[in-house]
Amino acid sequence: MQGSETHHGFQGLSSRGVVQLVDGRMYFDADTLLAYAHELRAAYLQATPYPHIVIDNLFPESVLIDVVRDFPSVSEGIWKHFNDPRHVKRLSQGDAGLAPSIRHVLAQLRTSEFISFLEVLSGMEGLVSDPHTGGCHETPPGGYLDVHVDASWNERLALYTGINVFLYLNRDWADEYGGHLELWDERGEECRTRILPVFNRMVIFTSGEKTYHGHPSPLSCPAGLGRKSLAANFCVSRHPEHQTQFRRSAIYRANPERSRRVSIGLLAEMWMAPIVAETLRRARSKLRRSTPA
Repeated sequence: MQGSETHHGFQGLSSRGVVQLVDGRMYFDADTLLAYAHELRAAYLQATPYPHIVIDNLFPESVLIDVVRDFPSVSEGIWKHFNDPRHVKRLSQGDAGLAPSIRHVLAQLRTSEFISFLEVLSGMEGLVSDPHTGGCHETPPGGYLDVHVDASWNERLALYTGINVFLYLNRDWADEYGGHLELWDERGEECRTRILPVFNRMVIFTSGEKTYHGHPSPLSCPAGLGRKSLAANFCVSRHPEHQTQFRRSAIYRANPERSRRVSIGLLAEMWMAPIVAETLRRARSKLRRSTPA
């Protein structure tokens, strides 16, 4: 990918003391975490192609080893499966079916301490954790997630979307397996940064109308492996500068490798301007609601 670079992340030397272990559980130290946010703020805001940070080894290894051990298998009934031209992956549905080790880490990512860290890091005030999304993500061999921008509006919480957090859980993940998180330019035309999803690597990035991202190349990892992560999403209660378009759904860029699998209507929608695609979707939704069954 011409113009892209592989991001290796911060090694977390200055993050010492951010996380405390108590009876095998992790908890953030508020003061140390805020100091770390101030230290990383400039790097986050100045990152290209848009604000983001990659942090390695922030979490105690013992905690994430338990998470990997307890990560749900594909046969468990907690997954929502996607298999279409835009994505082949699965997402957990709610926290109730997850193991305590996983629920604990997700809970810590939704705490006041971590939200305050994100607010200082990003300069966004009024962040609100979304408890209805996130959780466990897994992409199987051959799976992918096409390049897209997320919705700008969270319908359930009635808030603007603000920040995404991914915590990767893939031990001994080789570069040739793929699955790099790709951050693309503001037009969604070229990859600028590639981030390998290795164990204990956290990626934080602003979610806006020009923050195109995904992992569009099919995974080439061995059978039985998958690209595993925990995700946490955060909305913002004040209209952020990075959201000027009102979009209730994600906007995907067309992938030429899969265009033949996409209907003409969907392909046209993927190429049109986001505001036009959103207007058409809202019109179709209104028509369906007004049409008698």
